[in-house]
Amino acid sequence: MTVVQIACKQLSSFLLDAETRHEIKRAQRGVRSPLPPNCRKIRREATPPEALSPEKEAKFAKCEAEEVAKSEANDPVWR
Repeated sequence: MTVVQIACKQLSSFLLDAETRHEIKRAQRGVRSPLPPNCRKIRREATPPEALSPEKEAKFAKCEAEEVAKSEANDPVWR
């Protein structure tokens, strides 16, 4: 069995260093490192909202109305 003796002063120094390193890592969580000087970010263009043609809009409205009518016909509470 090996016995290691550490002075109280040295042990507290180790503990302080470890706590300091832990706090630094904890503070840097989620922080990204900056880009190198010769690099820059390229922003992507925003995605335009989808526009439905009037024909498709009418088709969807018709399908929705049919589904509502079908669910009301099958629901005994609506009878």
